[in-house]
Amino acid sequence: MDLGFVGNRFTWSKHFEDGHSIWERLDRGLANDSWFLKFPRSIVQHLQSTSSNHCQLLINLLGLDPPPQKRIFRFEEMRLSDEHCAEMVEASWSSYSMGHRDSDILKRVEICGKDLTWWNHNILAM
Repeated sequence: MDLGFVGNRFTWSKHFEDGHSIWERLDRGLANDSWFLKFPRSIVQHLQSTSSNHCQLLINLLGLDPPPQKRIFRFEEMRLSDEHCAEMVEASWSSYSMGHRDSDILKRVEICGKDLTWWNHNILAM
């Protein structure tokens, strides 16, 4: 199915020495049903070109939000001012039974970071 367009309705031109010209819409954006379901507000823009007799096509996927960025956990010194912080870290650290792989350390750090983030928002914020 044709995506339609915005802009000049012709995408190609040919100019002759005798002064007459031919203008056509040769270039177009095409999509199937799956595309329309994923990108229902997409539009094709016909852009002007100074170096070609074809105009450039730009497909704009309107309404798509970029995926949210995951915040990197950072240990903050202020956490040490709370007397229960060490207890919470110990409990979090020991909640994951560790084998002998390097990835186990990373998993413990990840779990501890999630617990500290929750603790920061729900306990320290009060």
